[in-house]
Amino acid sequence: MNYLLSLVGLPPQLWVFNPTTVIPSLVLVETWQWTPLVMLIVLGGLAAIPTEPYESAQIDGASFWQVFRFITLPLIMPFLFIAGMIRMIDAVKASTSSSRSHKADLARRRRPSTSISTASPSSITTSATAPPSPWCSSS
Repeated sequence: MNYLLSLVGLPPQLWVFNPTTVIPSLVLVETWQWTPLVMLIVLGGLAAIPTEPYESAQIDGASFWQVFRFITLPLIMPFLFIAGMIRMIDAVKASTSSSRSHKADLARRRRPSTSISTASPSSITTSATAPPSPWCSSS
């Protein structure tokens, strides 16, 4: 994007750091990345459609839009559904993996480090001590 802006004479932009352009730029990148797979699935669906319904529609005098609406679209709908499901699974995976890694980083920062020795079970040491339990009184 910045290259295209430099051709016109405009200064480069920080697309992912600006709050107003971060979402459109990420949508553009995701669309650019996944369009070939979706198109391969749809083209495979179009290649799998038999020619007989089109011949029958032509004999019956159906218009282009009627052929598309009543023949082509219903026959490629399962392929569109599969492509949509793949995209949705990827989007959920991307959003949960980033939040999971963020949560793991936070948990790693909060958790005290422990070192376990294989010599004996009594050699377990921790660098942080646990606070006294309020349920157990030392009376």
